[in-house]
Amino acid sequence: MAELSGAYLADARVDFGGALHQPQVALSFDTGCPARWNESLDRLARTDFALLIPGHGPPLTRKQFDLYRAAFGHLLTCAGGSDTKQSCIDGWLRDVTLLIPKNDAGFTRMLMAYYVDVLKRSPEDVAKLCGK
Repeated sequence: MAELSGAYLADARVDFGGALHQPQVALSFDTGCPARWNESLDRLARTDFALLIPGHGPPLTRKQFDLYRAAFGHLLTCAGGSDTKQSCIDGWLRDVTLLIPKNDAGFTRMLMAYYVDVLKRSPEDVAKLCGK
């Protein structure tokens, strides 16, 4: 399960969010519970930060984090439904386009091809990752 790092500098409104944000990769779905990642992002969203310093990737402003969080929710909905793999990949790239350097788009597409397959695995496999 993704956990918040717990390091928050209230006076500076800076949060150190661990590995919760990676626009190119959309988190580590191969080893984590997607619903718990989403819950962690929701908890982080309740923090009054102006700048998020992730464990991976560049710092994010609050607006950028909100964009990432919305994209993440869209990805989970897409992968959990009847949408095609390609539709989910295209949706992710569209949603996070402002967060990914243009020269990383191909790399992001390649990584998402793997992670969308992981997200679309059987409900039984997802339940195991979520401790059910």
